[in-house]
Amino acid sequence: MKKKLIKWLSQLLLKLRENDDEPYLALKTTGISPDGLMGFELEWNDVAVDNLQKNGYLGATPQAIVEEFFVHSIFAAHANSLVPDQPTTKQIESLATSVQDANNSLKFG
Repeated sequence: MKKKLIKWLSQLLLKLRENDDEPYLALKTTGISPDGLMGFELEWNDVAVDNLQKNGYLGATPQAIVEEFFVHSIFAAHANSLVPDQPTTKQIESLATSVQDANNSLKFG
């Protein structure tokens, strides 16, 4: 009974968000499969898809657009750990500041 109520409330909330003017995108877990993998599903509204399209995410269907965003987000979040030899943005900014400081100290005038 409790699981049915939670599922019903979740579906009701999704219906309300589908009609909302604010973008809505969520990753929902669906449990662990018998082989030990975590299942999930993506939920979104049209406003979120429009927002993603305006920001360059493309796809033949709304689901394809949302999936592209999700995959890109996962990759971007782990890019530094996947390619450890790449400097971080903070390291690049620090180096640029050091170079600029060195150039300023060498100016004659």
